[in-house]
Amino acid sequence: MENKQVDFLYKTLDDKRHENGDEYWHARDLYPLLGYKSWDSFLPAIERAKESIKSQEIPISDHFRDVKKMTSIDSRTTSEINDIRLTRYASYLIALNGDTRKKSLQGKNPIKVEHMKNNKSVRNVLEEADIRPEELPAEEDIKKIKSRHEKEKKLMERRQKKELESLTRKK
Repeated sequence: MENKQVDFLYKTLDDKRHENGDEYWHARDLYPLLGYKSWDSFLPAIERAKESIKSQEIPISDHFRDVKKMTSIDSRTTSEINDIRLTRYASYLIALNGDTRKKSLQGKNPIKVEHMKNNKSVRNVLEEADIRPEELPAEEDIKKIKSRHEKEKKLMERRQKKELESLTRKK
């Protein structure tokens, strides 16, 4: 995201902030600001942000709280709708995990780019060791990788020891 877009999002988020002992945002207030045309099209961005929270081993409920909200249908009728009460962190994660095709979110997301680089590096290391994670049963992945790593480490140590011995014999 470009600096102008980030500044715009910070200001926009602050404009939509609610305070009631703590600060929070309603997800329904944010989706039009982030370029979404409907609530339903915005829900996948919320789910990606929740997955991000979950991957950090943080309880989702600390940052996303389902709430009901009254909305006016016309001058005499109101209706109860589902909404999500968000912390500042959750709001930022939604913006970061949003659909980058949306005009307000265009530009490369540095976090996603870094994750992609890391994933490619890890994948290359695994392939060099002839390990294909998708071919391993889930419960055996880590055990097999650790075991193979230990075997390769011992083999390398033996080779280094032999090399040192042969070098010291030559002197």
